[in-house]
Amino acid sequence: MRKTLDRYLTDEIVANILETPSGLKLWQERRKVTVLVSDFRGFSAICEQLPSEEVVKILNLYLGTIYRCDQPL
Repeated sequence: MRKTLDRYLTDEIVANILETPSGLKLWQERRKVTVLVSDFRGFSAICEQLPSEEVVKILNLYLGTIYRCDQPL
């Protein structure tokens, strides 16, 4: 289990999950979740040309729009 968790989590979080008895209950719960995967055409090229502050502004605008789409009109 440690090998799998190490791929996605920090050492501190993995240790907490594995050393705390209640941490193992995490794997016994079923939850409905939503995962969004999106692709920005040309995003890598844009990131190479713009300062990081501008990239963050673009991402915040996009994610803010996506979040508001879930809200009732």
